[in-house]
Amino acid sequence: MATSYQCGFEMARILAERQFRYSMIVVLFPCFFTGPDAAGMGRRNESSAMKIRRIRYLVARLLRASLNTLFSPVRFMREGPAKNRVRSFLLRFQHALPVRLAVNAGDVAVQVGTPNPGTLRELSSAVGATGRVIILEASSANAGTLVDAAARLKDDNVTIVHCAAWFESGELELAVSPFHGDHRVMLDGVEHDNDFRSGDAYPQTEQVKARRVDDVLAELGQDAADYIAITVNGAELEVLRGCERLLKRPSMRLYIKGHALVDGEPLCVPIRAYLDERGLSSLLTRGEPGVGSDSRWRRRSGDVFAWLPG
Repeated sequence: MATSYQCGFEMARILAERQFRYSMIVVLFPCFFTGPDAAGMGRRNESSAMKIRRIRYLVARLLRASLNTLFSPVRFMREGPAKNRVRSFLLRFQHALPVRLAVNAGDVAVQVGTPNPGTLRELSSAVGATGRVIILEASSANAGTLVDAAARLKDDNVTIVHCAAWFESGELELAVSPFHGDHRVMLDGVEHDNDFRSGDAYPQTEQVKARRVDDVLAELGQDAADYIAITVNGAELEVLRGCERLLKRPSMRLYIKGHALVDGEPLCVPIRAYLDERGLSSLLTRGEPGVGSDSRWRRRSGDVFAWLPG
């Protein structure tokens, strides 16, 4: 039987994800009940430190949900400095924006790396019937899942491309993890907290075709993109180097994972330097809790949100 603490935590997690507007006090009250509940079941085996961490995590989730709900009308603002100031404020409290606050109706949105049909559906809904979503995914299994999900969408606005995004054409070896979102191309000097989730983090490999994002979009008849997200577990800079043409569109936005370590330095540092050289403004988002057992990632370094001033 679940304890009052467990029930309170799970209830609040669900409410935060769905962005319900319930009182934080009502939801959190069971979490502070540390004695036996009505059934006589206690939380005797959980340390006070763990309880504090859970409560802090819960409060942060609720705060983010509340802020995102409060600022949801921002999606109707025109692209420009005012809209990016609001985005910058929200990213002080979370590692990424809700899709509808990053992407506009009618946009061409590019997602590089995702195993998640939910991401596909959110992007498709955000750009609407007049927009387009292009997803590049290296894993054949993940790409197949996304193709199946795209076939069930209301709008026929999603294209799945099975390839690894890179800075040049060729072939790469993809390290395949038991976790669908952890596959990655291994690079010298690059470490990722996903590497420490299990004893044999990457038991298999897969040969994949590598292509530049610029080239993929040109073949699809797209000469520009309004939004690009790059989430490839440590090879984000290599992917970015294959987007040179796309980085020149005024008011375009990017979201790039940046917490992997490159020779001990967070990847967000060279990513921001690269973007700055090309005239893009960028900021570091709030880091999220890490995964795996390595203490260096108790909290990840923030990710990168960037835009080209219009």
